[in-house]
Amino acid sequence: MIVKVNQRGDEIDMAHHVLNEIDNDIVRVISVEGFVADDPLGALAEIKLLRETNTKAKNGILSVAINPDHLQSPLGDDLIKELAHNLNVGFGTVGQPSILLEHFKNERSHFHLLISRIDVENGKAIEVPFDRLKSMMVVREFARDHGIKLAEGYYKKFDMSKNKDKDFSLKEKFQFDKTGLNK
Repeated sequence: MIVKVNQRGDEIDMAHHVLNEIDNDIVRVISVEGFVADDPLGALAEIKLLRETNTKAKNGILSVAINPDHLQSPLGDDLIKELAHNLNVGFGTVGQPSILLEHFKNERSHFHLLISRIDVENGKAIEVPFDRLKSMMVVREFARDHGIKLAEGYYKKFDMSKNKDKDFSLKEKFQFDKTGLNK
């Protein structure tokens, strides 16, 4: 399973992308929650209107693309809704309006979770720092709990000490770059 997270502002373009039945064999709306509109196009137009009138934010959507491994058992509606809820908890966006869709093409399915970042009560966009790191943590826990094998990148251990010299000052770094001689 691969999960990609982006903060986006082009709500209408996103609506056309997620509702595109030309490039996708099947587009299935799983849920539209917390909006006045009951369809994804209306919901995303609602986010755009709220973003432009209530905030100075450029990005009104937290867009999550979920690509399950087609060699493993498919994710049913219950599991994808559980993962969407876990991602909302991880991002700190519980209670925010959201849209969950499934695309099916080339005999594979993938999902789109679109979460509104606009906090209507406070008139500002919700900050979601470290969104990619948070999504990786949630996906690791979800995969562990449900016996799903993840791509190698999710298990990679980063060696923070490799090629790091904490005693290098900025001046010494420039000197090394210029001369090739370290201290």
